[in-house]
Amino acid sequence: MDSEIIKQLLEKYWNCQTTVDEERQLCQYFTSDNVAPELSHVAELFRYFNEEKSKKSDVNFAMKVTKRFQKPEVARTTSLTTIKSVFRIAAGIFVLVVATILIRNEIQKTYPKEIIDTYVDPKLAFEETKKALFLIAESFGKAKNEASKIIMFEKAEETVKDNIVKKN
Repeated sequence: MDSEIIKQLLEKYWNCQTTVDEERQLCQYFTSDNVAPELSHVAELFRYFNEEKSKKSDVNFAMKVTKRFQKPEVARTTSLTTIKSVFRIAAGIFVLVVATILIRNEIQKTYPKEIIDTYVDPKLAFEETKKALFLIAESFGKAKNEASKIIMFEKAEETVKDNIVKKN
């Protein structure tokens, strides 16, 4: 066969455009002994294809492959996945519990302990309360006096403003 025709068929073959008959022609040419030296590397490929085609597979091979794909090992994978999930959940809960305990301890440190009653005698407690209330009343009285001074200054300020406006 002409090497030019073979080169054209090879080009079609590499582009996946050959027919079955053209592929047979290529196979016959490359498995024969009269292959052009520049195409010897392609001849090795076609000889390999022929050798592999002639090999027979094991009779049980198809059954083994089918059985392998029909019965996947789901139980083991599921158990590992389940264990991982349980550990993740447990770790999350552990982190939350530890964080809650630490935050609670910090809050308890910042707030004072429960207020303890300092007076055993109720009459003494009543007298101390009266003293505290008199101090507060006295402070309010002083504040009232100071507020009246502020009112006096405000009136004076208004008078000054009125006089300035009248002059202009």
